[in-house]
Amino acid sequence: MIALPYTFSLAPDLTIHRVYNGWWFVGRPTLEELRQDMRAIMERCRADYVYRGPSREGER
Repeated sequence: MIALPYTFSLAPDLTIHRVYNGWWFVGRPTLEELRQDMRAIMERCRADYVYRGPSREGER
């Protein structure tokens, strides 16, 4: 039997949002992919969460 490495993005209710499977650097999630997953989970689970992006100085 061979163990396969998996990484899961889980919502607060422990439902699986996304599955990544891979060895070493191939198929593993990057920090950017994990950040985008967390943003999508927050938008889906919390009604008061709105991502506005980084603001530029001088603009408000």
